[in-house]
Amino acid sequence: MYLFGVVIADNLLQLTPILGLIVIGLLRYVIILIKIFVFHFISLFLMPLMFVQQNLEAFFKFTMKIFITMVEIPIFVLSVWLALSANSLLHTIGDIFGKKMIIFMLENNNNLTKNDLYDFGALKIYLFDGFLEIIIAVFSTVIIYKIIISLHETVSDILEVQGTNRFDSAIESMKSDATGWGQKI
Repeated sequence: MYLFGVVIADNLLQLTPILGLIVIGLLRYVIILIKIFVFHFISLFLMPLMFVQQNLEAFFKFTMKIFITMVEIPIFVLSVWLALSANSLLHTIGDIFGKKMIIFMLENNNNLTKNDLYDFGALKIYLFDGFLEIIIAVFSTVIIYKIIISLHETVSDILEVQGTNRFDSAIESMKSDATGWGQKI
């Protein structure tokens, strides 16, 4: 029964980051789809109002939001790939260092005999090994969450700021050109 519990716990620890990736990824994908549909439906009503009011700045900002929403799907795919890579890298590094520490601890505790199997020192070593595996699984899940949730926000902030600055400079350029044309005529 103990061996069965250990196998189940080990499999759950290995599956936790992957299940986290699937659940977080699906939730993020649903949010992206909802954003796309909302922007498409809002644009049916908002674009005519912007044209009627001749609000060029609002039109450019709304266009930038739509562009950022369209870019979110490729960013989502990139974030899932980065999360998988980070999970693999973290497990590789954690397993190497963790197992080397455990092997070193067991070698230092070489005075164990077959009768001392229930020795408290050996139990502490195996508990430490389990604790390291739990920490690696939890940390991996947190990294997956952070990458999938925050990568698109960072990229959209960069695109929005850069795009807004470009649109603002283009609007100012158009205004100055238009006033220059009026003076020449």
